[in-house]
Amino acid sequence: MIQTTTMNGRPVEVAYIGPGPRVVAPEDAILIKVRYIDEVGGVIFLNPAPVDDQPVQKAFYLMRSEALALAKKHGFTAEQIRFSPKLEWVPGARGQMELRKLRIDLRTKIITVFPEAIEANRPKDYKQHTLDTLELALKFIGNGQWDEEEHPRDSDGKFTFAGNSDAGDAGDGFAGGLVATEEPPAPAVKEKVKVKPADFARDKIRLGVPLGSVQERFIQTWDDKIGTTPADFINNFLGGIKAGEVTITVDEKNSWTVNGNLYEGDKRIGDFTRVLHFNEKRGYSSFFKVLSNARNSDVGKQVLAGNVEMYQKLGFTKVTTNANLDVGGYAWAKYGYVPTQETWNSVRLNILTALGGGGSGRSSTSTYTPENWDEIGEYDQQRIYDRWKNDNYSEFYDSEVQNWHDSGESMRDAKMEVASNFEDDHDEWAVDALQEWREEYEINDKFPFSNTQILDAIELSYDDQDCEGTADAEISFDDSVLDDFVKADSNQPTLPGIEEPMPHKLLTDEMRSEIESKLVAAFENEAESRRDNQSPPDWLSERAHEYQEEYWDQLDDEEKFRIADRGGYLPEIEIENEDEDIEPVDGGDDTDILMRLAQSRDPKSIWAIADSERGKELLLGSDWNGVLNFNDKESMDRFNAYVGKSKKKKAA
Repeated sequence: MIQTTTMNGRPVEVAYIGPGPRVVAPEDAILIKVRYIDEVGGVIFLNPAPVDDQPVQKAFYLMRSEALALAKKHGFTAEQIRFSPKLEWVPGARGQMELRKLRIDLRTKIITVFPEAIEANRPKDYKQHTLDTLELALKFIGNGQWDEEEHPRDSDGKFTFAGNSDAGDAGDGFAGGLVATEEPPAPAVKEKVKVKPADFARDKIRLGVPLGSVQERFIQTWDDKIGTTPADFINNFLGGIKAGEVTITVDEKNSWTVNGNLYEGDKRIGDFTRVLHFNEKRGYSSFFKVLSNARNSDVGKQVLAGNVEMYQKLGFTKVTTNANLDVGGYAWAKYGYVPTQETWNSVRLNILTALGGGGSGRSSTSTYTPENWDEIGEYDQQRIYDRWKNDNYSEFYDSEVQNWHDSGESMRDAKMEVASNFEDDHDEWAVDALQEWREEYEINDKFPFSNTQILDAIELSYDDQDCEGTADAEISFDDSVLDDFVKADSNQPTLPGIEEPMPHKLLTDEMRSEIESKLVAAFENEAESRRDNQSPPDWLSERAHEYQEEYWDQLDDEEKFRIADRGGYLPEIEIENEDEDIEPVDGGDDTDILMRLAQSRDPKSIWAIADSERGKELLLGSDWNGVLNFNDKESMDRFNAYVGKSKKKKAA
């Protein structure tokens, strides 16, 4: 479904996207594309609420944005406002059961709205009643005015705005459900800090952000996701390690590159570069080096712990890296990073060679199909995207063309073309319309103006600020042109003292109104004809490509892998198999264990190799791409233990 509406006072075009991708009904959407259609422009993507939280009634679905705007006004986030299609019955006045309209969790400050219950009780004004109910709840729990003496607990230990749930409505109109869990209000959430570009200069952080929509989106993302001063962000992001010469660069995909130097006092002890891919919900450890003059041996651990804590706060799901420096291949394995399947196959062969003294056995190859997105190398990931983009381009293009028609843009373009041509030359449609007027109203040949002269005196313009193609043409008459036509045809001089004739008055107001009606109707018909026959503009193709890229960037890794699997895009990764046992060189009893680990297809085997006595020897200088998946308990347990978090938790 595609619709035109407004968001924050700006006109937008909303497309509800389902699997495939294809346009679907709002309740079936997995992604919502919002395109601003004003002069500023811009595109954002929204994630719909989980299915269980979506209102069944479409009216409530459309109202959700108003409710969230109301929440934002009172300092609440979208995550704190939920909609439930369920019906819950609670005791009301005089013991009867009533439908719950609202549930408030005072500990988390999460408000759940039950729109179907409100609609059942207030069918005529349920929308406004829902917003009024919500605002009242927001005011009470958001500004610390909740007074337990004024709103005592009922027999179930729950609060009610009525003061006593057994008393029912008590005149407030919110009976049966404006209740809260029994936990007392949590301390007020610290208000987020909103920043301006000047704040970064104040905190000695250089910004590389293009002006316009990119900068606006950067500031909006900062305010929504970070909510602190630039200096506080850098301090938290680096685990409290002092930084200098920090630069933040932002691209059009809303990816931030943060780089700078690390310090102990005034002494530079390291360098770092991190990339925050907000659309992909992942971080990238691009570069990190601690110099040998650092007295604090835990600098690396502190920085990486701060990085990961910030990524998780931002809602990221993982951080990736390329271990290709002196110690990277060894260090990242100690931190719990897991190589991709493709790079692990290469690393383990090098380890087998090192353990076998160069490798004396014969080898053959077999293939392995990746089982998740992280097992696919960057080259193959790009190839998958390219194939998907090529195979699905026509569907995206057709959707853009249909949207161009449905939104009225095609009609607007046709009307703009008709209006432009009218200025250059009078088209046949205008001449025919004027002739129809002349015949219908029996304008005889003695009338002083011909059709051509009247059209020459007409100014036709078209202005469609809403870009919907619904505006009418504007018609005006230049009386001086009409007067000049008559004067040119007349050789009679004007006598002194006699008022100069004004021939334009012969074209009466009634005639002008009739002519205007005929031309506007003919203009509309001509535009419709041209719209039906015109070719879509070239820029729709570019927009379809941009939309594909935006859509892909919004997908999580699991969905990308499903698309690759369904589309037959998954690569077959070659694996070399040793046909004969390799004779190990001197290495002691651990060599057999290390060889078995290196022969395993499980990339996590690198952890045990890194933890062995020969770990540094075997992994220093190795080159592999890896990932720290925040949803992988084994990886996070290893990471937290290595940076010292597990000890802190135990001590606490």
